[in-house]
Amino acid sequence: MKYTDVRKDIKSKLSEEFTLNEFYDDYLSDERADRYRNLSDKFVEALYEDLNGKELDFDVQEFLSGVYRNSNEYAKDCVHMAYPSHKMYGLRVKGWTDSALKAFDSFLLIYIQDYLKEEIKGSGKERDKYHHLIEKGGSDLLIGQSFDTIYQQRNAFSHVEFKDENGVRKQRPLSQKRMRGMKNIILEQFSIALKGLENKLKNYG
Repeated sequence: MKYTDVRKDIKSKLSEEFTLNEFYDDYLSDERADRYRNLSDKFVEALYEDLNGKELDFDVQEFLSGVYRNSNEYAKDCVHMAYPSHKMYGLRVKGWTDSALKAFDSFLLIYIQDYLKEEIKGSGKERDKYHHLIEKGGSDLLIGQSFDTIYQQRNAFSHVEFKDENGVRKQRPLSQKRMRGMKNIILEQFSIALKGLENKLKNYG
């Protein structure tokens, strides 16, 4: 089937009621479809374990409670873009990182506000919770710093416009080498942050 025909077929399917399993059967290889099915719709757990490098020692659904579905949807975006995560490449890294941050921001909000019983001060910006953990110091500092580093790397994909010596605005292209480097930093920092967070949650469990 030609690409244009596949695209039309997908658009048609989007207007109908159909399951993810049907989508997997129609558009993914058998190996990839089976890998997604084995996740049993627990995308946030799969993403956490993928980045953490081990099985989780706490119940994610119980911890996230009412916000589990929202985090799981963001994690599903990540899994569908690249799973395992190290397979993402190029500009996909930006979209993947954006969804991954949103998937795990819920963990930080619950950890700080519900477990630690602390108020996140600031102007309501996304980074306020990262800075809150950094200011606490200790092992919380490492979690906060890692998430803040990921946030900065994500923004580097967006802030590519600059003004040359003649005052003309241009876009600075991102080389494949630089994007690979940014991806590696993002994955490393997620691993550090999520391992630290899991240790914290086990102590409060």
